[in-house]
Amino acid sequence: MMQNFIGFATGLVPDAIPGEVKTVLRRSFADTAMVAAAGSTTEMSGIAREFASRHWLSAAEAGRARMLFDGREVSPAGAAFAGATSIDSIDAHDGNSRVKGHAGLALFPGLVDH
Repeated sequence: MMQNFIGFATGLVPDAIPGEVKTVLRRSFADTAMVAAAGSTTEMSGIAREFASRHWLSAAEAGRARMLFDGREVSPAGAAFAGATSIDSIDAHDGNSRVKGHAGLALFPGLVDH
């Protein structure tokens, strides 16, 4: 099953995505961006960004990424942690009972930096 998913994910091209799905993706992306912006103003977000800047420094071997609504460079893991924490800080992000979680929370920070 995992091989099927990997093949699907690595072979997916934008033209193969149905228009209705693209509409949902655009709306979800915009929604998560606004939640990230609002979340970045919270105390919890500030603490997470400060923690990431101290403990997840960017290095040539780890790579570099900028924290959302902050701009400081940290490692990709640090940027993902800080971004996910910012988004989660107001708990207004995506949810889906089929996946039992908030996929955008983890994906969004990585998508916007690349």
